[in-house]
Amino acid sequence: MAQGQGHVMEAKLEAATAADLRRQSLQVQTSAVFSFANTFKKSGLVSTSRVQMADSPGMRPAEKRKRVLYENTYKMTPEKAFPYSQVQRIISDVMKSHLQDEKYNQQSCRQHTKTLAEMIKMRVKELSIPRYKIVCLIHIGQINGQDVRIASQCLWNPEFDTVAEYSFKNGSLFATGLVYGVYCE
Repeated sequence: MAQGQGHVMEAKLEAATAADLRRQSLQVQTSAVFSFANTFKKSGLVSTSRVQMADSPGMRPAEKRKRVLYENTYKMTPEKAFPYSQVQRIISDVMKSHLQDEKYNQQSCRQHTKTLAEMIKMRVKELSIPRYKIVCLIHIGQINGQDVRIASQCLWNPEFDTVAEYSFKNGSLFATGLVYGVYCE
């Protein structure tokens, strides 16, 4: 390369901004990767590669992203205990009112489980129990001379976490409702 051409290249590089240099560098890397992949395709080998463009116009710089910062509350115990008896009463009220005169039907019971679980969960959330996560499970089955055992396992703190349950039975179906209250520290 001639000496005059070297000075022209240096002047062009000094005039370019840092963003332009990064973009040019990524373009060179991208073209090198694609030519490398094409070489593999021609030789019968298969190669896949992905190039992520960090400076594409749709991406926002890390400094401009809004970050939500949470502060610790240092609450390791609940302010009030989980209201076991109130939750059990809610489960029994909802199940009795919706299943008292129902006959077992596979299709309708599938919908009843979803509806009952949502209704019970909404009514328990109305109690405004702070810092407890609520999980509601409903099981409905046909009474047909069989024996059913429902079991569950959880990893929790036995001091604060609890479960309220209620079992319902009429002439053609049985139902079990479980509401787990899991304290979030």
